[in-house]
Amino acid sequence: PWKKEIKEGLQLYKDFFMGEKNQSILNNLPNELTIYRGDNKSTSGYSWTLDEKYAEVFGKVNKRIISKKDIFAYVDDRDEKEIIVLD
Repeated sequence: PWKKEIKEGLQLYKDFFMGEKNQSILNNLPNELTIYRGDNKSTSGYSWTLDEKYAEVFGKVNKRIISKKDIFAYVDDRDEKEIIVLD
């Protein structure tokens, strides 16, 4: 139950994480998308990317298909195409 409360509280800071440019990019993504995470130890985590090649830099690539409504934030300030998923 505490994870749900934290997730709901963080929704208030969504704009802080993204800014207008990233919010616009997120708005234009399809409703269902494939995200990737490079990690040799775990298949879970908050930080994912839309760029499979970028994920390879961090290890074995894990892939998920998610709904856009499950995305907390999109951040591309460092050309990482980062998707933050809070689950």
